[in-house]
Amino acid sequence: MEALPPFLLFLISCFVSFCAGHPHSDDVKIHVDNESHLYLHLLDDYYIKDLRPASASNDTVLVTVDITITAIHGLDEVNEELQSSVALYTSWQDPRLTWNTTDYVGLHIITVPASKVWKPELKLIHTQYGSYKHFDNELVTLHHDGTVTWSTHANIRSYCPLNIAAFPFDAHVCHLELASNIYSLQQVHLKFQNPTGEVTFQTDTVQINRNSQWLVSSKTFQGEILTVMHPESFEVVAVSVELARRSTFYQCVILGPAVVMSLLVPVVFLLPSDSSGKITLGGLIMVTMCLSMKMLVDIIGVNRATLPNIAIYYAVTMVLTSLSITMSAIVTSIARQGPCRRPVPAWFSTIFLGRCGLRRWLCMDMILPGDRFTSFSAMKQTENEFTETDSDVTALKEGQELDSKDLPKSVRVLVGKYQSETEPRHYGSEWTEIARVVDRLLFILFLALFVLTSLALLT
Repeated sequence: MEALPPFLLFLISCFVSFCAGHPHSDDVKIHVDNESHLYLHLLDDYYIKDLRPASASNDTVLVTVDITITAIHGLDEVNEELQSSVALYTSWQDPRLTWNTTDYVGLHIITVPASKVWKPELKLIHTQYGSYKHFDNELVTLHHDGTVTWSTHANIRSYCPLNIAAFPFDAHVCHLELASNIYSLQQVHLKFQNPTGEVTFQTDTVQINRNSQWLVSSKTFQGEILTVMHPESFEVVAVSVELARRSTFYQCVILGPAVVMSLLVPVVFLLPSDSSGKITLGGLIMVTMCLSMKMLVDIIGVNRATLPNIAIYYAVTMVLTSLSITMSAIVTSIARQGPCRRPVPAWFSTIFLGRCGLRRWLCMDMILPGDRFTSFSAMKQTENEFTETDSDVTALKEGQELDSKDLPKSVRVLVGKYQSETEPRHYGSEWTEIARVVDRLLFILFLALFVLTSLALLT
């Protein structure tokens, strides 16, 4: 037997599959015919989707609104925009879309493309600051009594002004403002499904990007309907979302090093008074603060209307570091006045080293190295170092008998020699002690400034 042609086999297979796939073709035909007939009856040439569903020009269309924020994708700090996904549910009455269910075999509901009927067209206000993008293939549901329900899902980028004064502990309230601004309040009136006039959304159902540095700080989203004059009155659906920054990363990278560097500023004055390491440490603190400031600018950007407190804290720390370097140079200069054989003025010594001077109030020791009143044993030790060029002194050392008139002269020589060697040493120790007192005073002062600035700017 000769085989059938391939084309004929294809036609036979299509016929068999078509007949086998529609066992209830009569029922399907009746259902399709009724729905198609209803679709053509409602959306015929007499239905104009650009006109409001109002019987008279002064009638107001009541639109019921329900908003759900399904996801928060993040907060764009550079453009100051909140990125979120919103589910919007609206319903209204359209008398032109009513029918008798008995005429269509009990058909109560029909779904048609949203582009075929009138919609309130709620859109984002100030679209020049953001975007409002609907998902494709939107549908509306028509009920036999003229009720139209429209459920849509959109990605929104809404304008959200930021105030970063409290960075990294800042929180911001962003607003989603939707309105049908082509219709006045007299033409379209909005209301929430909740009879109280406000709507609350639980944050447990909101999805937030795991990599986002923001958290929803409030337990609920608050919504309200506002009336705006522009130039006629129209209503705006406003939803508030409060976001707080995740601050753990910034505490370790920005805040922690800033506090540590600021604490090192008063530590400069704990080093020895005549040490050059005081200025070196101050310079290292200054360089570190400059690098930290550069890192902060890279993180928050430069185009900011507000100045964060952490930046002011950096600036104050740099000023205190400059002052500490200057004061360390002055203290070091004071400590090295001794080799210049400059005696300490009496009033200066009284203020710092006197009985009721600063040294006593700062709880420092009262013993001055190299006291002015030295024992005679030190004088005798100095006597052994004298040269033996003076005949009178040599005779006194060998125990020879001297005349009474020669004794005062020898004593005067010993005392003069001792004073000429001990007075510069005494001046140096006194200047060093004054420098120590000044260091202790500056340490307390700068430590107090550190505590005050930290409490004022970081809390």
